[in-house]
Amino acid sequence: MTPESETREAFQDLSREVLDWYFRSNPIQATMAGVHDYDAELGEWSDEAIRERIDQARRFVARLEAIGPDPLTPDERVDRELLLAQLEVGVRHEEEVREWQRSPMYGHLALYGCYLLLFREFAPLEQRLEATLGRLRQIPRVLAEGKANLTEPVRVFVETALDTLAAGAGFFQGLVPVFIAQARSQALRKELEAANARAVEALEDFRSHVERLLPEAGPEFGVGREMFDYLLRRRHYLDYDAESLHTKGWELFEETQRLMAETAREIDPTKTLDEVIDDLKRNHPAAEELLDTYRHWMEAGRRWVVERGIVDIPPGERLIVEETPVFQRPLIPYAAYLPPAAFEENQTGRFWVTPVDPSDPPERREERLRDQCHYKIPITAIHEAYPGHHLQLVWSNRHPSRVRRLIDSTLLAEGWAFYLEELAEELGFVSGPEYRLLRLKDQLWRAARIILDAALHAHGLTVDQAVDFLVEKVHLARPNALAEVRRYAMTPTQPMSYLIGKLEILKLVEDYRRAKGPGVELRRMHGDLLSHGTIPPAVLRRILLG
Repeated sequence: MTPESETREAFQDLSREVLDWYFRSNPIQATMAGVHDYDAELGEWSDEAIRERIDQARRFVARLEAIGPDPLTPDERVDRELLLAQLEVGVRHEEEVREWQRSPMYGHLALYGCYLLLFREFAPLEQRLEATLGRLRQIPRVLAEGKANLTEPVRVFVETALDTLAAGAGFFQGLVPVFIAQARSQALRKELEAANARAVEALEDFRSHVERLLPEAGPEFGVGREMFDYLLRRRHYLDYDAESLHTKGWELFEETQRLMAETAREIDPTKTLDEVIDDLKRNHPAAEELLDTYRHWMEAGRRWVVERGIVDIPPGERLIVEETPVFQRPLIPYAAYLPPAAFEENQTGRFWVTPVDPSDPPERREERLRDQCHYKIPITAIHEAYPGHHLQLVWSNRHPSRVRRLIDSTLLAEGWAFYLEELAEELGFVSGPEYRLLRLKDQLWRAARIILDAALHAHGLTVDQAVDFLVEKVHLARPNALAEVRRYAMTPTQPMSYLIGKLEILKLVEDYRRAKGPGVELRRMHGDLLSHGTIPPAVLRRILLG
C-alpha cells in the first residue's frame, strides 16, 4: 500500500469514526437523519458528559489536522475541510455560548425525541413504540440533568421553553396515548403507559423549576460581536462581519421598499401600498379548496421543472401533499414541509396543509385564507417543493459521501429556495406585478432578518426592540413577530441565510455562466449546483470554478 492510499484509508476510517460518534452522542439527530441505531436513546446531558463531548471533538480536530489534504482526492479534501469546520465551530460555540447552562432546551429534547419516532413512518409502529419506550424512560433523567445544568438562565430562552413545555404537556397527555393504544402487545402498552405517566410528572416538575428561574433569568442572550463574526466566517465562509452585514441588510431593506412602491403603483396608482396588498390578499381560495389548490401548484411546479428543463429530478423521489394531522394543527397554522431523511432509502417528502377550522370566528378564518392567497401559493410551491427544498434535499441525500449528507448549510438551502422564487417569474411560471409585489413583501421580511440577526447578537438590540421593528416596519402581527425574534435569539447567523444565501447563489450563477459560456444549459448548471451536497456556497464555488 502506498503512503497516499494509507492516508486516504486513514481519513476514511476517521471520518466514519467521527460520524458514528456524532450519532451516538446525538441520538435525536441520528433519528432525524435516518440512522436508527440509537432510536431508544435520548443522550447524556450532564455537565460532565457535555464537557467530555467537547474534549472528544477537540481530539478529533487534532487527528483530522494531522491528516494532510494533499494525498486525498478532491472530494475527500472537501469532506475533511467541512468536518473540521463543523467540529471547530461546535467546540467554540459550546465553550463560549454554553447553551446547556443558559437555555432550558431539555424539554424540547424530550418532546422532539419522541415526536420523531411516532410521526415518521420509517418502520412498523410496534418497532417505533419499542424505541419510544426507551426514550420515555429516559426523560426523567434528562430533565434532572437539565435542572442541574441551568446555572445561568436567560430570560428569552426561559420564556420560549415555557411555551414549548406547555405544548409538550398536550403532546404527552393527549397524543402519545393515542399511539400507545395502537400497540398490539398488551405488555408493551402497559409499559408505555407507565413510562409516559412518569415522563408527564417529570415534565411538570421541570416546568415548575423553569418557572422559578424566570425572576432571576438575565437579559443578555446575544453571542457577541466576536462570536458572530466567527460564525459568519467559519460556518458560512462569508466575507461579511457584523457591521458590514448590518449595513447590507439596511441597503437591501431600503431597496426592496423602493421596488415594492414601484410595483404597487404599477398595479393601481390610485391606492397606497398597503391598500394594494390588502386587495391582493382578498383573492384567495375558499376554505374547502385550499388543499386542492396547493396540490395543483405542487404538480404544476413539478411539470414546469421537467418541461422547462430547470434541473433533473432524481428517480425514486415523491412528495405527498395532504392535510396536517389533527395532532399537529396547533403547531402548524398554515403549512409545513417534512423532508425525507438523509440516510433512508425512501425519499418521500410530505407537505402538510392545515385546513381552516370551521369553528373559528369568521374574521379568523378569513385571516388564515388571506395569508394563503392565489398570488402566494404558487411561489410557496416553488420554494418548498419543486425545484426548491424538496428537490434540493433529494439531490443532497443521494451524495455518496456520508459527510456531505450530514452537512447542512442554511446559506445554500435557503438561498437556493429563495433564488428560485425570482427565477419562477423570470421564466414565466408566474407573471405579473401582483406576484412580484407579494414576493418582494417576503423579501422585505428576509432583509429585516439580516438587520435583526446582526443587531440582536452584536449590537445589543433587545427582544422588545426587535419585535417592535417587525411590527412597525414589516407589518407582522405582534405574536408572530415575537415568535420570530425568539427564534433569531437562539439561532445566530441563521436568519440572515435566506436573502444573503440568495445573493451568494446569484453571484455563483453569474460566474458559472461566465466561465462555461452564456449558452450553458440551465439543467446542467443547476445539476452542478445541487450535486455536491448542502454545503456552503463558497465551498461549492471552489468545486465548480476552482
